[in-house]
Amino acid sequence: LFKNSMLMFIGRTMISCLFFFFIQTSLSASLINITAEHYLAQNEREDRKIIVDFLTKQFDEINPSSVDPRALDTLWNDNSSRKTQNLGRFQIINQKLYADCMCNIDCATSRFNVIVNYFNYLACNYTLHDMDFIVVLQDQINESAASDESLHNLNFTPFFMFSKNTHKRIEQKKPLLPDIYMIDPWWIDVFNKIKNTKNMFSWADKKEKIFWRGSATGADLLGGYNLENYAKLPRMSLVSLARSYPDLLDAKFTNTAEFTNDNSSKKLLSAMNILSEGSVKYVQPVDHLNNKYLISIDGNSCAWQRVPWIMASNSVLVKQETPFIQYFYPAIKPYVHYVPVNERLTNIFAQRDWMIAHDQEVQNISLNAQEFIENNLTPLDIEIHTVLALNSYSRLQKDYHITPSLPSYAECKKKLVDLSHIHRNQSERYLYPLFFISLSLAVSLVIIFMQQSKGKLQ
Repeated sequence: LFKNSMLMFIGRTMISCLFFFFIQTSLSASLINITAEHYLAQNEREDRKIIVDFLTKQFDEINPSSVDPRALDTLWNDNSSRKTQNLGRFQIINQKLYADCMCNIDCATSRFNVIVNYFNYLACNYTLHDMDFIVVLQDQINESAASDESLHNLNFTPFFMFSKNTHKRIEQKKPLLPDIYMIDPWWIDVFNKIKNTKNMFSWADKKEKIFWRGSATGADLLGGYNLENYAKLPRMSLVSLARSYPDLLDAKFTNTAEFTNDNSSKKLLSAMNILSEGSVKYVQPVDHLNNKYLISIDGNSCAWQRVPWIMASNSVLVKQETPFIQYFYPAIKPYVHYVPVNERLTNIFAQRDWMIAHDQEVQNISLNAQEFIENNLTPLDIEIHTVLALNSYSRLQKDYHITPSLPSYAECKKKLVDLSHIHRNQSERYLYPLFFISLSLAVSLVIIFMQQSKGKLQ
């Protein structure tokens, strides 16, 4: 009996091992294994090669010891850096995602939530090597908010950003990923909408104005929009110029994100409300396309998805030249894919005159830009770009044993859901008293009105 039991146990164990081996093999076989060579072989365009080279060679000067998980721990365990720089940490081990950030009650709708979902999607569909990495989830590194120790850690540790300021020493050598808005489902939606509707607006029928709608950003590290910062804010300059030259420019703020409550900011906001002639509604990207010239003005960093969706349209991108770059910027060229204006916008009218005088050339620039997007920045391309960047980074850690030290994807999502419930409950805590106060006021007004009406009848 004992012998038979042992044989049955061994047999079942072997069957179980074979079953799990089969499942693992099947899962591995279903994953997409993409390499830079394979991706370039599909399309040998020079601009694609520039993008791939940027993504894969941006790690060449990084010392592998700086991405030792213990080195990452030094930055990660600095709570001040995690909070002031909005850091997220991610581990991919055996195709499973682990992640964490210094969450707050707004985190459920934040960039962290978007990127967690995206990385998990990639881990389920593409071959990703084991890795441990940190991402700055905000627009730029806030040096003024960092202690000396934090600055040392931020300088020493390689971490991913979505864009960087090439004139800022602390950001110059940081590796880039596709930006948070291009990995969001929003990009798939807007990409398809523009692709399907752009031909409704013929080039000849478009208005020859430089058009812009957007947020009052760009003053995050300057203390907000106010009279003292007025001259340092290109978006402010553009909106002011549009008020003075409405036949040439049409530019308005759709929200006042970085205006503050100080008197200087209130005075500037009051002036802007007069200039804008009241509130302005958000304008969908497809509703920009009846204009030939669509300008992109950087805010606290790059203008994110605005550049690629304008390039995807059949209008022309008028791009402000600044030190901010995204990972595909090295592949786009002035007067080939866009018409440049300088950082202070002092040549904006001269460039408009040039565009009107060179209409066919400008239309060709628009066609080049559309071709660039179709060949390099479709949602599928962006998935591949992210995988290539992550796997190139993982080679720096090939000699380190990566073990999970963060919550699993399921635990992470539960945490985000719990935080969203806290946020909703806190909102309701204030909404209910406001509702009853409003209801009481309404009842009081009705009673007063009825008493006044009764008095008049008497």
